[in-house]
Amino acid sequence: MALNPAPALLLSLPSEGIFDTFKLLYDHCQEHAKSAGYAFVTGKTDRRYGRLIKTLICKRGGKHKDKVGEDRIRDRGSFKAGCQFAVRVRETLEGTWKLSHIKGRDTHNHNAGEPASFPEHRQLTEEQKRLVASHHATRIPASRTATVLRKQGPDVYVHHRDILNITAATVREKHAGKSPAESLISRLEAEKANRNVYFQYRLDADRHIAMLFVADTRSVDYLDKHPDVLLLDCTY
Repeated sequence: MALNPAPALLLSLPSEGIFDTFKLLYDHCQEHAKSAGYAFVTGKTDRRYGRLIKTLICKRGGKHKDKVGEDRIRDRGSFKAGCQFAVRVRETLEGTWKLSHIKGRDTHNHNAGEPASFPEHRQLTEEQKRLVASHHATRIPASRTATVLRKQGPDVYVHHRDILNITAATVREKHAGKSPAESLISRLEAEKANRNVYFQYRLDADRHIAMLFVADTRSVDYLDKHPDVLLLDCTY
């Protein structure tokens, strides 16, 4: 079943149907919601007779808690507004996925919103994520990267904060399982392999850096060729 090709009525339901995969069904719902002024998130999930039953709810469903503790400095707000709008998703015996409406949960209690206001509609493709990684590696500001992405088309909704979140997640994944000291050493090892720096280090019993010597290889090469020259500010 194809995704909705035309703009939808504001706050309307996605069309019912059967889809080959859950992803196709979810994309169908999310594309409709984007055009209709809201977004879906996954709610309750059950299993019956070995088959999954999911509820996709409006992003503004649920209730917002005004306080999460006495130390909270300010209320950051929430999408939650108690909206009951939802659809049901069932895995069939054939392995396909059926999308059905739920009686009594077919209306919203809020106005339509712009697609850019929903994180679910600001997801990037793998190609776009590679562009983000390339810009991050060359230290191009996140705001400029967001501008470049938005120029790719009117349906690309992205904030500079989204770019920062993606790059932060990439760094965390790259350094997964490593301490800050180990991450630093790994980065220096890569720079050393590319002949950008020369370094030596020593860790203490707690795996903390006790000694670190770093020098630009150009400075080291210069000193090797000119041993009689005193070169300042070339080591760290």
